[in-house]
Amino acid sequence: MIKDYSRTVVLRIARALPDAQLRERFESLESLARREFQAEGWGGKIVVERSADLRYRGQGFEINVPFSSALVAEFHRRHHSRYGYSHPEREIELVTLRVRARMKSPRIPSRIFRQGAAEPDVEKRQVWFGKKFVPAAIYDRDALPGGARFRGPAIVTEYSATSVVPPGGVFFIDGVGNLTIEAGKKKA
Repeated sequence: MIKDYSRTVVLRIARALPDAQLRERFESLESLARREFQAEGWGGKIVVERSADLRYRGQGFEINVPFSSALVAEFHRRHHSRYGYSHPEREIELVTLRVRARMKSPRIPSRIFRQGAAEPDVEKRQVWFGKKFVPAAIYDRDALPGGARFRGPAIVTEYSATSVVPPGGVFFIDGVGNLTIEAGKKKA
């Protein structure tokens, strides 16, 4: 589980970082992350990464830099690497503070579908494939048994999608519920 937080600050940095002010704002973002993880029922250790978006005063774009005591020097290095120049003598603006909070989430067990159940009810309709109408089976995806293989032409319907299986195609529901369609080979 990953959550990202940011706060726009726009602070000018001439020589030294305003450590106390930055620490307070980072801690506020981290506290928000802890409260949200807890409210959502997540348990475990939260790992936090701090970073900041910086730019030379007057520029319209920022560079994200991991937060450390070497923040300003790292900004100059990254600016030079990206744009081929840097201006260590220029004033820098720290525009946005960012916190990425991550927590290892538990593995969710795969839903295992029933295997090899009886043949589902099938409706037949004339469907246009290529240059002609052909009889096609219409299946309700929720009624398809896992593991059993079916041949196209077919249409598989469900609440959020309709899948078309061409003539010669094969389809099945795998052990975790994915609808897999293997298209048939085209005739030369």
